[in-house]
Amino acid sequence: MSISTASRKLSLSCFCILFCFALACSDDTPQDGTSKTDTEGPEQRDAGDTQSDADTPDADSGEPDTNPNNNPQPPQMGTFKSVSLGSIQGCGIRKSDSRVACWGQTGFYGDSRDLREIAFDSLDAGDWHTCGIRSDDATVMCWGSNVLGGLLDVPEGVAFKSVSAGKTANCAIRSSDSHLVCWGNDSSNQISDAPTDTPFDAVSVGTAHACAIRSDDSTVTCWGKDSVPGVDEGLITRAPTDIAFKSVVAGNFVTCGIGLSDSQVVCWGDHENSNALNAKFAGTEIELLSIGKGVWSSDGAGGLIIKMGMICGQKSSDSSLICTDVEPAGPFYQPPTEFAFDSVSAGARSACGIRSSDSKLICWGDDWKAQATGNPSETEFTSLAAGRDFSCGIRRSDSTIFCWGNDRPRVVANHVQQPTIASIPTDTAFDAIAAGHYFLCGIRSRDSFLLCWGDDEFGQIYETPLGVQFDAIAAGDTHACAIRRDDAQVVCWGKDNEGQVSDAPTGVAVDYIAAGRESSCALRRDNGQVICWGDVDGFAPNHPDTWTDPPSAVAFRAVATGWQQACGIRESDGHLICWGSRFRAINNPAPFGIAFDSLAIGASSSFYCGIRSSDSHIVCWGGDNKGVIRDIPSDTAFDSISAEQDHICGIRSSDSTQVCWGEIVWNMR
Repeated sequence: MSISTASRKLSLSCFCILFCFALACSDDTPQDGTSKTDTEGPEQRDAGDTQSDADTPDADSGEPDTNPNNNPQPPQMGTFKSVSLGSIQGCGIRKSDSRVACWGQTGFYGDSRDLREIAFDSLDAGDWHTCGIRSDDATVMCWGSNVLGGLLDVPEGVAFKSVSAGKTANCAIRSSDSHLVCWGNDSSNQISDAPTDTPFDAVSVGTAHACAIRSDDSTVTCWGKDSVPGVDEGLITRAPTDIAFKSVVAGNFVTCGIGLSDSQVVCWGDHENSNALNAKFAGTEIELLSIGKGVWSSDGAGGLIIKMGMICGQKSSDSSLICTDVEPAGPFYQPPTEFAFDSVSAGARSACGIRSSDSKLICWGDDWKAQATGNPSETEFTSLAAGRDFSCGIRRSDSTIFCWGNDRPRVVANHVQQPTIASIPTDTAFDAIAAGHYFLCGIRSRDSFLLCWGDDEFGQIYETPLGVQFDAIAAGDTHACAIRRDDAQVVCWGKDNEGQVSDAPTGVAVDYIAAGRESSCALRRDNGQVICWGDVDGFAPNHPDTWTDPPSAVAFRAVATGWQQACGIRESDGHLICWGSRFRAINNPAPFGIAFDSLAIGASSSFYCGIRSSDSHIVCWGGDNKGVIRDIPSDTAFDSISAEQDHICGIRSSDSTQVCWGEIVWNMR
């Protein structure tokens, strides 16, 4: 969640408290050239309408091209020479230094930060892990999750010329004799049945089987699981014996190869899927083929079944792409058709290609773990706001909003949630933003009016106060609060089940405001003391021994509130004081006696973080069931941070770019 606030004292503005209480402090001449005293209000709306803004674009934002399906492509961090997508993560090798950059759900399933000083010649992303071949000695390295056993028994001290990562197992071709070496989890005999006494030119490991091209005659040999419920038995590893291939890719019970003589695609395995693919690519010469793996889907009876991932091919005629998903999901899955590509990699439900003209990454498809919009960026931000499955930032260059993460509509309790990211204007400057569970609000630079987008189940959008100037905005799970400019009083709207809206203080001027799951807190302008309302009792009735009340007669410089706990930075010395349920951080208590500049508490999270005054490093406490705290670097300075239930993002001091950890991440490098 993001908390945005105005400065209580001019001297405090240097702290840049931009996540739990991001500053809304611009000068009198906004970046879009309009006056902040302009009182022209936004358009009136009818019930059920979402807010929109028809501003004339402030300036050319310099964004890369977008594909015909209006899937925005993020600004790029340099250029890439290869890319590989797994089911929920992607990695690429940068052209400039051969270093690896990863994105998507990398905090637990493919974090590449420990590899930032290592150059790679090639890599392949499996289901929950990634493997690559080092440039210096051609040895293989793997990283990510070992839940499925993909990181077991990684060979050491052996040089390889290619590697393929599957769902549970991996195989590589040894440099010395072109023989196969396989490792990982042998649950489907991908390791024990591998032909290790024959030279091969290429290998590809799928979900539960693998295939390789023989060096002597270019035919394909397959091994592994050959019988799966619902799939034709005996066909998965039955490769054609009368066709020579120049490449082969194994997916989920389907394998495809490109013919050596005619560049035609030939697929086998699951009969229904392979027939559909053969029809899709019939008559088209293909130079490069990629297939996703590790796709799980519900069987309608509470179980899971494996489906085929996306498959993409590069046309020989013009280097454009042709892609298909055996379960068609509309144009969202189709690649941009106006570009030529050097290479392509297909994942479970998304794909990325390296554009020939400039070696930039272009991605498309399902984005539930930021596999598509999450590829690396060098954009500089002034503030960030973390929502439930998405994050947004205000760009330093033009104060416009840029977002990444999951924007798919959901159905919760028969309520269809509205997309957030797709509704945000791309040509409007903002002073501050705050993210709720599935919505976002911002203070527009032109007139200091509020604009909100996203889910409106509890009136978070429709009840947004219009035609009023605000200095700060904060968002909880399903409610929001803002500080009115004319009298510095609090205005709240949205869900009110615990009084988080109706119990807001009246007749009191405040400077800071923070919103949690079902509560909010503010700092009085006259004395800096904290006022909290909403669900401020938490576990008190059931766990009285674990509850502490808000402090009285203590002045604070900042405050943040989450789920049944709040913390403040004491004005006198910058030390923490926390109140509410100690149960939330009982195993990893708050670090008292340390001075902090800013705080970040996710509205529904069990962890809490702050930026330490002494070195601007991030310090966290509380629960860490998602591994968010574990992955935060201990040697990097940050200007600001923002947290939510499963992820945290920060603006790095060295270059103002953002780095995230957890489930919805971006710019991991």
